[in-house]
Amino acid sequence: MKSAVNVLSAISLAIASGLAISSSAKADSASVVMKPSMTLGLANQIADACQDWAEDRNLNVTIAILDEGAHLLHFRRMDGTAVGAGELSIRKAKTSAIFPYPTHEWQPLIYGEEGEEPILRGVEHMPTIAIFGGGVPIITADGHHIGAIGVGGASPKEETECGNAAIEAASDILRAH
Repeated sequence: MKSAVNVLSAISLAIASGLAISSSAKADSASVVMKPSMTLGLANQIADACQDWAEDRNLNVTIAILDEGAHLLHFRRMDGTAVGAGELSIRKAKTSAIFPYPTHEWQPLIYGEEGEEPILRGVEHMPTIAIFGGGVPIITADGHHIGAIGVGGASPKEETECGNAAIEAASDILRAH
């Protein structure tokens, strides 16, 4: 439950921060905020690393990379992967692009843990939310959320590991920003 409370606190903070940012933007509307963003080159590098990880384990997966606005930058379906896994990988990436948390952390919040009430009941009914493993946010070393990867076609644990390994393979680039 501690993890669920941490995620809920972080979501609440993100929502509150967004409100604070939007009101401060009105006060100083002439300013420009500079932040790193996902490039197609980085998305391709992350997808290549994800595919390499999957091939090393004889897995066939789909890979979706989205930017921080949840726009699809890269999609790949390895030969032999179920067609439906593609839509799931996009939804997983979209969930982690909209809310910068791994998708496997959502289930305890929505369904509750043993003997406890759910904290975010009903969120699973949002049309593009995925609440099982495979969606991982892409965050720079200095904390900028620049997008997400969604992996489908394997077990949720393998999909999450694949996404994490792919992001780790790009850690030099993510540290530079």
